[in-house]
Amino acid sequence: MFLFSFFFPAACDRGTHQNTTGQSSCVKCPQNTESERANSTKCDACGTGTKSEKGSAKCTKCNAGEAGIGLNGVCDKCQSGQYRTSSMESI
Repeated sequence: MFLFSFFFPAACDRGTHQNTTGQSSCVKCPQNTESERANSTKCDACGTGTKSEKGSAKCTKCNAGEAGIGLNGVCDKCQSGQYRTSSMESI
């Protein structure tokens, strides 16, 4: 077992990753990223109009009152006087 962990990254659950050989623990994906597969070596950025919490396996659509207007298109609160429904349709 020691030899295996020396040459390969740790086995990680969805929402975590490890890309450093010999590490015995996994790192949670940062906010607004995802790792849908187990044993991932990286986390992928959420697309425009989506978001995630730290350690998420999957990004989700913006909530009502949010839009993909934040840094790199992540969800942020709508500007004053504007809003969106949860389906992301403009009103």
